[in-house]
Amino acid sequence: MGLDIELVIESSDSDSFSSPSGIAYFSPPRDTDTFIALAGMWEKPCFIPARGFPDPASSMAVAHYGRVIVDTVEDADGWGTATISRELANECLESKRSHALDYTGEWISAPQYAYPGWLRLHELKSALEFSGIETSHLSTDFQLAMDVMKSIEMRGGFSRMVFWFDY
Repeated sequence: MGLDIELVIESSDSDSFSSPSGIAYFSPPRDTDTFIALAGMWEKPCFIPARGFPDPASSMAVAHYGRVIVDTVEDADGWGTATISRELANECLESKRSHALDYTGEWISAPQYAYPGWLRLHELKSALEFSGIETSHLSTDFQLAMDVMKSIEMRGGFSRMVFWFDY
């Protein structure tokens, strides 16, 4: 039960994440409790409400979360990522199913994605604890994502988890 969680682990040399690098993409199995811990839903609180998609974000996060707006099918060739027609993009922006992304070219969030946010490792741990979720009960994918974050920070870098949900 729940929505599919998608996430990218980013690293940065600075706490400001002015030039984040995408390190790994994960798509853990559906898990309602983790979903609620990250974003809060169905009148259940979470430790830190979803903050929206970060700006700036790594090219990896943008490529997984976004769609390139194209005028014609021929324009879609060569992007190497998912595209969306200008007509559908305009509809999605108007209905607020998508939002514009600041990146090279014209990008919007994929219309099937919702509740984007980001958490640093200490915030993620607090969010899970607040929701009563033990790390050992998380999926292997989610545990690996946290391990990547720990590894980045053990080496003196900064890490964050950028997440969103696919419905």
